[in-house]
Amino acid sequence: MWHLQTPPKVRVEVTLPMNVVPGQRLVMPVNGQRFTFIVPPGAVGGKDIVVSVPTPPPPTLPPPSSKRKCTSICPVSIKKAKNACIKELRAKLAQLDAERTELINTIDGMEKFL
Repeated sequence: MWHLQTPPKVRVEVTLPMNVVPGQRLVMPVNGQRFTFIVPPGAVGGKDIVVSVPTPPPPTLPPPSSKRKCTSICPVSIKKAKNACIKELRAKLAQLDAERTELINTIDGMEKFL
């Protein structure tokens, strides 16, 4: 026996318009898509109900560009980045050296009182 596979569904909460009546067919946007459903018995306008809608399709990727992009990294850019990194590390090292000297002086000062 053949079975048709139905797409998986998700349950979402929607707020009904004020003027709806049970049994009325509504078209509402859900997750960027429009879905049709029947207002269930006992539903009241302005209230939230939970409806089952098909899961949204996976996002589509844009077509590949016909222009070829350069994937190589320019040696000049690498050198600039390296130099900036070295400069930053040297500044940090100078800061740590100053902190080290300050700690040594503090320890020396404390040793005089012990």
